[in-house]
Amino acid sequence: MHDDSQGLARQSSDLILQFGEQLAAQQTYEEQERWLIAFLKEQFQADSQIWLKPSTKFHLIKNQDEKSVLPIDPDSFDLRANLAEEGFCTLQTDHSNWVILPLVYGSLDMGLILLNREEAFTNDQLQILKHISQVTSFAIFATQQTQLNLWRQKQLALVRSVSEQISQITDLQTLSSQITELVQQTFAYSYVAIFLINEEDGRLYFKASALADDHSEKDIRRPEFELQTHPGFAMGEHIIGHVASTGEELIANDVKSEPRYKQVDSLSNTQSEAVLPLEMENKIFGVFDVQSDQLNAFDENDLVVLHALADNIAIAIESTRLMQNIQER
Repeated sequence: MHDDSQGLARQSSDLILQFGEQLAAQQTYEEQERWLIAFLKEQFQADSQIWLKPSTKFHLIKNQDEKSVLPIDPDSFDLRANLAEEGFCTLQTDHSNWVILPLVYGSLDMGLILLNREEAFTNDQLQILKHISQVTSFAIFATQQTQLNLWRQKQLALVRSVSEQISQITDLQTLSSQITELVQQTFAYSYVAIFLINEEDGRLYFKASALADDHSEKDIRRPEFELQTHPGFAMGEHIIGHVASTGEELIANDVKSEPRYKQVDSLSNTQSEAVLPLEMENKIFGVFDVQSDQLNAFDENDLVVLHALADNIAIAIESTRLMQNIQER
């Protein structure tokens, strides 16, 4: 019996080792997912799926936040308690036995692996699956990091492209309009705007903007604050005024929960907003306003890009202002 148990342990170790090597050989998450599902079908005669937590747009996953496709709420206390204690959770429903495994790397909770079949899983199988989930967690995390790095490189390349295209413009209004259009088109935000502080009255005035699908100006009702007759915004007024007065960016990933947000009828699809100060040598002279029709549109990786954009926009605007002042003299 002792020899049999040692032999089974060796077989399990060999299986997990081979599994890890082959999973690591898959180049993309899609390949990992397909290979994992086929492996689990072959080894455990079980149907399976990977559920990853809804995440940022550059991540490898389609939206999988519809909890109705799962046999249990992935955020339920009982499930989380079992996963933390045992490393897996078993569940029985009509004609199916389920095993739910965590996808966790360090403190990062990425999602779940779910298997189901008619026959109950044995204790030995559960232990093997527990190790498989650990190996899978590392593989998916590594793939995410690779994709994240590629995404950052691509986005920063786009920032450089935008900067190059605006570097030769010497008219402030043309520059501001070109900036908002390029940023909106390049990064697919629903609304992008620039507001500048008037040095005479200290108020914040609209300068330029671009809307998604803004192909027919005649058919689109622009926000009231874009009109020349609008009195502008006082320092501290709404999100843009707050950012202009404090010099601190404000990220509202759900504008409904942000008390400084004021809904604009013509921008009613806005769900997230990021406003960054435009400043040179610690002097704030305006704000860069970016809005999205997606909840939780801005994370730390988006902010890397937005900071780079804001810095380049600030340099371009101040350079153009300086050039105009010299020409007017």
